Amino acid sequence: MAGNLAEQRPFTQRLFISLGKKILRWSGEFEARHSLIPTTPKIGNCYFPWVEKLEAAYPEIREELIELLKSPEKIPAFHQISPDQQRISKGNN
Repeated sequence: MAGNLAEQRPFTQRLFISLGKKILRWSGEFEARHSLIPTTPKIGNCYFPWVEKLEAAYPEIREELIELLKSPEKIPAFHQISPDQQRISKGNN
């Protein structure tokens, strides 16, 4: 049935979708070839010097989160923090 839906789209729309997929695939492959960081599923922390500092701050971050979660209604919604996200962030949750 999905094939029937695709066939119902106008030719230009099918062309743009196909072209867009090819561009995205090419772009991803290009970025992977030129990345300074490996594209393996597991990447060592040595590539991210900030990880040690973040891990060391974990207890403090956790305490802050526990305090925030005591009054979740006071936590602003995503679109209230970043108005650009209104299209994907709805409501106050």
